[in-house]
Amino acid sequence: MNRETSYIIPLLFSALCLGPLGSVHASPNQATVEKSQTKMHPSWDSDHDGINDCENDGSCDHTIDYSQPRDNANSAHSSIAVQPTFDCQQEKLSSAEKLICSDSTLAQYDQAMATTFKAALAKIDTTADRKRFQATQRGWIKGRNECWKEPDLKQCIEYNYKHRQAEIEAQYNLVGSSVPVHYTCEEGSSNDFVVTYFATTPPTAKVEHGETTQLLFRRETPTGLVYDAGDYKLKEHNGNANIQWGYNTESLNCAVKQ
Repeated sequence: MNRETSYIIPLLFSALCLGPLGSVHASPNQATVEKSQTKMHPSWDSDHDGINDCENDGSCDHTIDYSQPRDNANSAHSSIAVQPTFDCQQEKLSSAEKLICSDSTLAQYDQAMATTFKAALAKIDTTADRKRFQATQRGWIKGRNECWKEPDLKQCIEYNYKHRQAEIEAQYNLVGSSVPVHYTCEEGSSNDFVVTYFATTPPTAKVEHGETTQLLFRRETPTGLVYDAGDYKLKEHNGNANIQWGYNTESLNCAVKQ
């Protein structure tokens, strides 16, 4: 090999590696990281820092679609699970807690609940009210753990998380809401009803009547959408509302107050 050839070969090798205009080709892992940053499903961010978990532990894999929910993206990677906020290594876990520890979807609900709880707690002014809120949350956890009594344990846990989450968000105005709507009802009913609709999941309606306030949850029925909570029901249609307020009471036909 002469001197001129010995200079040409390294230059050709460098050109092949760098590509056009001397740019460095991204490795598959780098490409995956970039993709995970632009199209990442929230389930891949268990610590809520805005960065895909795989980037933090170096496990990014180009075979995984990070825009899909973590459970469904790749069953071979199901061992990479979101952890709940409580210690799954405790000796005395309820059947509900054991299921939450083994199911990343339920663990995500638990993580979301913790975030919402902290946000609400920050909005409470007095120590007494904070303690009351914390006690209410402990009572809710106890109720969640009672889901073992239900035929479908997971369904019961999901229901409890979704409704408690929506309840806190509406109570402490953590999500968007409508302007309060004033309804006046048929002659003979006392006081008006004031309804505020919240963009929770499921959607909720806070109904105020006199000194009583009820939070109603929206659900589908054979006759359409209705907001209800036990003996309290609200069905709204084109500016009118049908309201049942309490056990064994007659429904009231109401209209938006002019």
